[in-house]
Amino acid sequence: GAATFSSNWVYIAQGSSYFDESAPELFRTFWSLAVEEQFYLVWPGLLLLILLVRWRWARVGVVLLAAAASAVAMAVLFTPPGDPTRVYYGTDTHSFGLALGAALALLLNSRMPGRTLTRILAPLGALAVGALVVLVLVMPADDPFVTRGGLALAALLTALAIAGSVGEDSWLGRGLDTAPMRWVGERSYGIYLWHW
Repeated sequence: GAATFSSNWVYIAQGSSYFDESAPELFRTFWSLAVEEQFYLVWPGLLLLILLVRWRWARVGVVLLAAAASAVAMAVLFTPPGDPTRVYYGTDTHSFGLALGAALALLLNSRMPGRTLTRILAPLGALAVGALVVLVLVMPADDPFVTRGGLALAALLTALAIAGSVGEDSWLGRGLDTAPMRWVGERSYGIYLWHW
């Protein structure tokens, strides 16, 4: 599964639990790479179809609908108090963050927000970063809120933080681009792999 970027579906088929800390698996964290790579395989073909839509806002709307469908599928397919591994690992149910990023890219479409819009987006992005920190600290992994909107909220907050960071002369972008933040960013996936 790790070699073919399909470990998420292999784990689902095996009945593995991401949340079972008593039986850690060496390659368990590769599920996220699998979801990303599967998205990257499908996205170029979808993008070609989306680009046939004439209006940029309609393109963004189509991708936002896909993101919403993924988040809704996660919320609907999980029945508490069961194990949420299926919806956590599933490409269909955990692609909303990638789709939101794609929608943001289509929205910006090489037109970064100017100074006026950045003055609005940077503080909103900073609030989003703060809200993400709060979510990390207070949202327990076994809470049904995680799959019923919590992860989708984290993805929305992340998109807002990015939007507030990339604008012209964004103080938030400069703040997130400091040497310590870059150091963590360059190692973030490695840190994730070793967090178990």
